[in-house]
Amino acid sequence: MSILIEALTADALSTLMGQPPTSLAALGLSKWWRRKAEEAREILLEELKHGVRLNGDFETDIFYSLVFRYLNAVKQGTARRNLRLLAQMINSGISKNHELSVDEISALADTAASLSREEIALIAALWSSHANHDFPHSEEDGLVMQKATLDELVPNIFASNSEVFATASMLMRTGLVTMPSVWGGNRIDTTEKFYRLMKVCNVESVLEQ
Repeated sequence: MSILIEALTADALSTLMGQPPTSLAALGLSKWWRRKAEEAREILLEELKHGVRLNGDFETDIFYSLVFRYLNAVKQGTARRNLRLLAQMINSGISKNHELSVDEISALADTAASLSREEIALIAALWSSHANHDFPHSEEDGLVMQKATLDELVPNIFASNSEVFATASMLMRTGLVTMPSVWGGNRIDTTEKFYRLMKVCNVESVLEQ
C-alpha cells in the first residue's frame, strides 16, 4: 500500500505542476490493485485537471491530509461517487482561497467518504432547495426548503417521505443536518458543517456515479 500511496501522490503532484503522470504506470502492481489504482487515478486526475496549475508553493498539509484520506478510501473499496467527492475536495482545498483549516477539511473528507448513495441524494436535494444557497433565516424558510426537498426526492429517489426522514436521521451522525421537533413531527435543518462541505465539493455532480 505504501508503494501505491507514493505513486498516486507523485502522479497527483505531477499533474498539479503541469507535468505528465508516470509513477503509477511504472509499478508492477497486481491486476486487482492496478485496476483499483487506475480507477482512483482516473477520478483524481480528472478533477485536478480542472484546477489551477501550481508552482510548488501551496498548502502541503492540506494536500497530503486529503490525499492520504483519498488513498485510504480506495483501500477500503469506497464507491466511485465518494472518491469523486474526495478528489473534488483535494482540488478545492489547494486551488481555492477559503478559511477552512486543515482539521476542518480533513473532518469533511472523512464525512464525505462515509456517505451512502441515499445520503448524498438527500444532501444534494437540500442544497438545490436552498434559496440562493443562503442559510435559512427562519422556521418558515426551513419548512419551504424541506417541502422542496421532499418534492424533489419523492417518489423519484425515495418511495415515501418516511424514507427521506429515516435517511436524514442516519445523516445526523455526520453533523450535516439536525432534526428539531416541530408541530406535527420533525424538520430537517442544515448546519454550518453542511455549508462548509458545499464550499469544497459539488455533491450534485456525483449522483450518477
